[in-house]
Amino acid sequence: NDLAASRTSITIAHRLGSIKDVDTIIVLKSARIIEKGTHAQLLQKPGSEYAAMWTAQQQGLAAYGEDDEERKEP
Repeated sequence: NDLAASRTSITIAHRLGSIKDVDTIIVLKSARIIEKGTHAQLLQKPGSEYAAMWTAQQQGLAAYGEDDEERKEP
């Protein structure tokens, strides 16, 4: 997105689909950094908390019959 080009931005996201294209994702747990990398790197990392959260969100969205781009409440 052009708005963030050449800038450092910090985004806090609960919907992981909204950050999957950022340069670096930092995963926090109990106020500590537990993982850091790109979306692809974190999905491939064995035992990744990010991958577990991503999978859970995708399964939840599929249960609602939706894709990751737009979630509607039932």
